[in-house]
Amino acid sequence: MAALLATGRAAGWRLAVGPLGWPWGADSPLPLRAVTSPRVTLNAAAQRWAVAAASRPAAIPHPTTPAVPVAPVFLTAQARRWTPLINQVAQREGLDPALAHAVIAAESAYHPGARSPKGAVGLMQLMPATAERFGVPRTQRHDPEANLRAGLRYLKWLIAHFDGDLHLALAGYNAGEGVVQKYGNRMPPYPETQNYVRTVQGYLAQHRPGGAS
Repeated sequence: MAALLATGRAAGWRLAVGPLGWPWGADSPLPLRAVTSPRVTLNAAAQRWAVAAASRPAAIPHPTTPAVPVAPVFLTAQARRWTPLINQVAQREGLDPALAHAVIAAESAYHPGARSPKGAVGLMQLMPATAERFGVPRTQRHDPEANLRAGLRYLKWLIAHFDGDLHLALAGYNAGEGVVQKYGNRMPPYPETQNYVRTVQGYLAQHRPGGAS
């Protein structure tokens, strides 16, 4: 036992020893015999301190190797291909290009041929009625420039319709403005829509200056 304790002290271990479980290590002010003797007694306050000190878990060091970050969707080949057109159309329509990129990343991941089970297509995932509502014949909504134009006009309209509230505008883009109005111009209680809004906001934070792009 004495050899083990001596080895532990030399290695810098902190051990709970003696009848009171006193924490003892290389920096302990008391000699080993003082804390291992069965005749050692402490007052109540010292006993509480000794028990608490001995029961504290050892600190776990933080890992020194950082996690490998996932490449943002903005850095894909598809994103690089369509970025000039997206920026051009967004600026022409008076919309923040970073917001346009965030919505497109969430909607189609920059794939102009994307199609949803409900019939939405293109970079902005336009439904036929939405395309026609904002000046693009449904037969042309597959065209990337036309798709962007109608989709960004709709997004800009939603922002104005909800008095600049981006949360509600994004919810409207995902679920339709009628759904947002149904719930009193509040976030609809739909997990899909709520997750969509969070996703777009996360992409927006990455794409703006200081973010990933």
